[in-house]
Order: sequence, then structure tokens, then C-alpha cells
Amino acid sequence: MATAASPVKLLKRLIWLYLVLLLVEGALRKWAAGPSLSNVLLIIRDPVVILIYLVAMSSGRFVFNGYVAGCLMLAAGTFCASLLAPDSNLYVTLIGMRCYFLHLPLIFVMERTLKEEDIWKIGKFLLWFAIPETLLCVQQFLSPQTALVNLSVGGQLTQGMSGALDKFRPSGTFSFTTGVAALYPLVLAVLLGFLLTRKKIPTYLSIAAAVCVAVAIPVSISRTNALTCALVLLASGVAVFFLPSPPKAILRVVLFLGVVVLISSWLPHFDEGVAAFSARWSDSTGQDVQGFQTNIVQRFFGDLLPSPGLLFDAPVLGVGVGLGTPMAQAFLTGARQFALGEAEWQRVILEMGPIFGIAFILLRVSICIRLVRLSILSLRRENIWPTLFAVEGFFLVLNAQWGQATTLGFATFSAGLAFASVHMVLAPAKIKVRKKYRRPLQPGFDNYEPKPESGTSYTI
Repeated sequence: MATAASPVKLLKRLIWLYLVLLLVEGALRKWAAGPSLSNVLLIIRDPVVILIYLVAMSSGRFVFNGYVAGCLMLAAGTFCASLLAPDSNLYVTLIGMRCYFLHLPLIFVMERTLKEEDIWKIGKFLLWFAIPETLLCVQQFLSPQTALVNLSVGGQLTQGMSGALDKFRPSGTFSFTTGVAALYPLVLAVLLGFLLTRKKIPTYLSIAAAVCVAVAIPVSISRTNALTCALVLLASGVAVFFLPSPPKAILRVVLFLGVVVLISSWLPHFDEGVAAFSARWSDSTGQDVQGFQTNIVQRFFGDLLPSPGLLFDAPVLGVGVGLGTPMAQAFLTGARQFALGEAEWQRVILEMGPIFGIAFILLRVSICIRLVRLSILSLRRENIWPTLFAVEGFFLVLNAQWGQATTLGFATFSAGLAFASVHMVLAPAKIKVRKKYRRPLQPGFDNYEPKPESGTSYTI
């Protein structure tokens, strides 16, 4: 029995290693490695992912579904097409393959591997991690760009990403500010999941984590961070009505958030962070509703709807997968930049060509559709965890820049947590069925195997 369980235990440890490296690889690249080693650390999670797949195959937990099959076919097609591109470069092609295809199957390995207790342990770890991460972000926010805490990758002194009021956006333990914007919505999703399902965690930990999120939103000077956290809060407000006692849950969360806001307002430098974030918001969106629509809403949908001419202008087989990613540009030109534009779908179409590019976009859209579908099915079972994780990870999967390693990691991990949490059983309910039947209640819960009880019902 112990021998049979050992591969699964190893698989879970490797998933934990993936998470830890995701959270600290930027710190290693900034403070523990020189420029040359820093580039190696950028792909430090890739061997872990490959090892996860090997262990999953040996233990029968590698999922070969339609998404993975589509991923493999697209990988093979784009690889061959990239080798035929006029400016073909094998190293750049391999960079593109690891960005777009290597990590994607991990989503479904996590779904089949992680159990309820694993998700709770990961959640508690993220709440604890938010405390030192926030302290570091505050220190970076208050320090000049020449300070040790604000070193760039490779230990170099560079100008950070500007925010407002002469403040720069902190990157925490990540290589870039996008890591901070992806971490705190995930921490908030975990915190709300614990609060609304009344899963026991120390009160001081929940308050400390909530204060960290409240402080990190203005200090990060990131609109993405603020808007994603707002979406997570909105989703929790909708999902709470599927719980047994909505009024009590709402009152509990409102009182809790009131205490958190009061504590946060007493903290030093909190007002300074709010002022910087407000200035950044006003500068970028204006004071009126029209500015928000133009700079936030229209910009988002503009990235989702690339110009029709792009489909005709792009080479049929693309210019080469990976060519527009910062890692490939650093290899070719020495400058980290998105050479084909920052809009993800536009760059994908230019790199892969209209045929493979649209197919890859549809693959990501289909994963998002599955996130939404299983979240709705879970809400009907009084399980709000998939909804919270799905809202946090939805846009990371849909059209976030997978050419940026941290963004790719959070997209993969958030979607994996969302799918794995579908199988959590938080509020048992009796469903009348005939005794002889043994089948799942709903399509999509493919790992669930109901067992009939002695009567005419079984428990889900």
C-alpha cells in the first residue's frame, strides 16, 4: 500500500516545488545570481514540470484529454512551421514551445492529483507567504531605485516601472511587477474561501493576510491587481447566495472587512500608497467614466479583437513561435521586450500564423469555458472554491502574456487549483437515484465515482 502511494506523494511534492519556485525565482534572479545565471534561473521550473509529467505517467495520473491532445498537436505543427520560417532559429523556437505548450498539461495533472486537504495546505501557505511579501513590497515602495531591495534581475541597477508621485511599482520576490498583480488576487481568493466555508484557520492569520491584501493593492500601484481583486470580491458576493446561510455569511465577511480596513488605515505609509495609486488611476483613466471606458474596457476588448487585417498580413506559417517573447528578444538583441506588441493574441497570430494562432487561442478560450462551466456546477453543490480560483485565473489563461514566465506560472497554477477544487465535498447533499446505478451526477466531474448507500440515495 505504501509503495503504491509513494509516486503520488512524490507528485504532490513536485507540485509544491513548482509553487515555491514560482514565488521565489525572481528573488533568486535579483539577489542571488549574476546576469548569466539569472537567465538560467528563468527556466528553473521547466525541469520540475518535465519530472512531474514523468511521475504522473508512471502513476497513471497524466491526463490525456482533448485539451492535452490539442496542445500536443499544436506544438508539433507550430514547431515544424517555425523551422520553415525565413528567420528560423532553433533556440528561439524552443523558447516559444516552452512558453506556450510545456506548462499547459500541468493544469490537468493538478486536477487529478490534488485533494481537498492539499488545496487547504496550499491556501494556508499562500496566506503566510503574503505577510513577508507585503513587507518587502512596502520597503520597495518606500526605497529609491538604487536601494538593494530594488535591484533588477542579475543584480543590476535599473530604472523600475514607473507608478505615480515619483514612486515605482514594487516587484516583491518576482522578476517583474506582474507577479505581484497575480499573487494578491489569489491570496484574496483563498482568504474568502476560508471565510465563507468556515474552514478553521487562525484568526490572526486571516486578519494579517487580509491586511496584506488591503495594503498591497495601493502600494503595488497596479490597476490589474486592484481590478482583479475587485472581481474576486464581486464573485464571492454572488457565490455566497449558494451557501446554506447567505445573510450570516455576508454579515461575517462585511464585519471582517470593516475591521481590516480600520486596521489598514492606522498603518504607517498606507495613505501614501493610496495617494500614489489614486494619482496613477487618475493619470491613466481620467476622472470621468469615459476615461475608464476608453483606457480600461476598450483597451481590454481591443486586445481580444485584433484587427481583421492582421489575419491577412501575418505569414501563413507565422514568423516563428517564440520570436516576440522577452526571453527570445534578450537572446537575439540583448533587450527584454515584446517585439511583436504587448497584446497576447496579436503576438500569437504573428508568431504562429493565422491558422495555428487562432487554433491556440481557441484552445485557451475552451479552457476558460470549462472553468466557467465547472464553477457553475460546483456552486450548485455549495462549493464556491472553484469560482474564486476561476475568477482569479480566468484572464491569466484567456489573454495574459504567457511569454512572461511568472504570468505563465500563475495562469497554470490558478487553473489547476480551480479544476482540482471542483472535487471538494464541503456540503453533502442527498440525491435520489436508483440503487443499481453508479455514475457521476453531472458531466465534467470525471474523477468522481459515487457509491450507493444502503438506501435509495448516495452522498455527493
